Amino acid sequence: MGDKKIIHKLEFIFLCLMLVLCISCPGNNTHANAAAKKTTLKTKKTTIFINGKYTIPMKNKFKKATYFYTSNKTEIARVNSKGIITGIGKGTASIRVRYKHKGEFHSAGTFKITVKNSTLKKAYKTLDLTTGESRKPSEYLDGANPDASYIITSSSSVVATAENDGVITARKAGRTSLSIHEVFNKRSRTVGSIALTVTGASLKRDEIKIPYNTTKNKYDLLDDITASAKYTFTSSDSKLVSTTANSIRSLKSTGNKSCKVTVTEQFNKKPVRTIGTITVNLSDEPFIAIDDKNISIGIGEILSVGSNIKISNRNTKAKYEFEPKDPKIISADKYEAIAFGVTTVTIKQELNKVKTTLEDTVTVTVSPAFIKKEIATNGLSFTVNGDTYNQYPIDCRNQNATYDYESSDTSIISAGTKGMNKGEDILVVNAKKAGEAEITVYETIKTTGVRSKIGSFRVTVTGGTSDNNNNNNNNNNNGTNTLLNPVASNLITSITFKHKGKVYNGTVSTTSLECVFGDENGNYIDYGTDFSSINPGEFDIKTVNGYSFTSITTTDNYEWIASIKLNDDEDTVVEVPVSLIPGELNVSSILNSITVNLGDNAKQIKNDTKFPEDNSLNQFDNSNTNFFVNYTAQEYINAGIKETDITDNNSVNLSGLNNVKCSVEQNTFGPSNTTANSAVAGNLSIENHNNSYWSIKVLFEDGSTEYFNVTLGVDG
Repeated sequence: MGDKKIIHKLEFIFLCLMLVLCISCPGNNTHANAAAKKTTLKTKKTTIFINGKYTIPMKNKFKKATYFYTSNKTEIARVNSKGIITGIGKGTASIRVRYKHKGEFHSAGTFKITVKNSTLKKAYKTLDLTTGESRKPSEYLDGANPDASYIITSSSSVVATAENDGVITARKAGRTSLSIHEVFNKRSRTVGSIALTVTGASLKRDEIKIPYNTTKNKYDLLDDITASAKYTFTSSDSKLVSTTANSIRSLKSTGNKSCKVTVTEQFNKKPVRTIGTITVNLSDEPFIAIDDKNISIGIGEILSVGSNIKISNRNTKAKYEFEPKDPKIISADKYEAIAFGVTTVTIKQELNKVKTTLEDTVTVTVSPAFIKKEIATNGLSFTVNGDTYNQYPIDCRNQNATYDYESSDTSIISAGTKGMNKGEDILVVNAKKAGEAEITVYETIKTTGVRSKIGSFRVTVTGGTSDNNNNNNNNNNNGTNTLLNPVASNLITSITFKHKGKVYNGTVSTTSLECVFGDENGNYIDYGTDFSSINPGEFDIKTVNGYSFTSITTTDNYEWIASIKLNDDEDTVVEVPVSLIPGELNVSSILNSITVNLGDNAKQIKNDTKFPEDNSLNQFDNSNTNFFVNYTAQEYINAGIKETDITDNNSVNLSGLNNVKCSVEQNTFGPSNTTANSAVAGNLSIENHNNSYWSIKVLFEDGSTEYFNVTLGVDG
């Protein structure tokens, strides 16, 4: 029994040992398998953009192992402890991957990362665009990142703008610098910069409001017009707005209506470009045009209709009152500017004892005097012994002050006034010799005597002899003439245009290379002129001494190019654009008077400021083509009309009378009358419509016609 117990005990121990071995054997196999496994890279290379991120893909990664990542070129790619690579710079880097497991270090491999970046194409370091043109990032960038945003900042958003999608759009002629930034993974970097030059005309605005019977020329509608380009205006409704090569005109109608005008531009041998479409709103009611809604005046200036407040469709019989929002800036009684500041002004009209308030207001800025913008920017140019200036070089002149001027070099140009009384303290200069100087403007307040500097501007004098260049004498034609400043006044002293016996004086620009017939100085070419019949011989151009006028040519009869030869060693020829701008229909330039006879009773409408008190529409102005003559019922009866022929609506049947007539005195152009329209072809014709109204037909040399209507009515 004892032996059996021992045997059983030994068997039990053996079984336990076997069980222990069985339990321990699987653990040994697992350890062996683990020793056989190794962490490796799923892929060994990839490409990302700068600021892009990429996580290195691994297989057989141990949970309890520590992994180490090392970049051999941190200036190209950096990697963090989680194996996330960030692109830093363009190039290729190697990321070494190691790990530590159970005290032992192992290599998982080397990962190759290529970092690329979007760069500005060399051809786009400088860029020339026409207004309205655009460029996408894919056009100006090499390797644009499709997942990035491109932000562009412009030194002049007026010239060009760019949306968040990186599209560059040319807005207006000029120059600007564009900085291109790439935003990717919430990081920004500078890609490069573009020096952008924009050319081509642009719309002054997309929408305008004008009266009927009004002409707007291309200079009113467009900015940055190029003399060598051809402009075309196309109206969506030719019955409301007619067009010419250089202007649009609203035709006769009533009420508030609108029309669209599309404008195109074409340079020689280049495709036609659509500049844009203008919405033209037409009205026969009084309103303030958008260009007239903001004005600047000086201390002491008084608001008045016509001088500084401009009302379209203004009735000259109406009276106007102003209501300034801030009477501390504009006085409420005299409408005088009494303090510096900005205020809005409401306008009230009284006509036939009925008061109405205009919908539009005017913003008035009362400002200290300052040098005119164009003069401060470009200076003034004069020729030796040429014309004097005789103007104020300042805006917002203080009415309670006087102005005087000093030249920095009186040997080149002297600066003075005609006197120090009001209106006499304008700038008067005397150009003595070629060179440059500076004129400073001073203001003296009359009440205090305090004198202060307003500002200064540059003056260039050409012609004659300069001490700095004795060879540059324009009077001796020695072949060394040079153009110091390319503005028209440095080349041309005067320009006139003679057509059909009428002489027009052009404006020679002192700030740009341009001569204009028809601007703020007047001298518009007569309405109805046949521009196609104009020939070069009708221009008379006087040049600065030493220069020669050689020829003048045109492509569309409105825009001409005058060639001026400098007579230098290089035979330089400068081309000066010359613009002919047609004027609006001016009734006073065509009619002198209208006389209507009813029996022995005659009534006359004259071409002056004295209109019949009973009718405010009888005005010889640019917008009026309808005239009314009223007689009392008794005057009609005295002329032979039966009382029953006068109806309740104050109309009268005059068809049976033979003692009613209408006659017109024509304003005819001649040597003693230069204000008349010389484009009127022949005498006016009058058509009678049953004695109720007459049509006065005017034929112009370009073949167009205009009608003026005279209607009889009953007074009261």
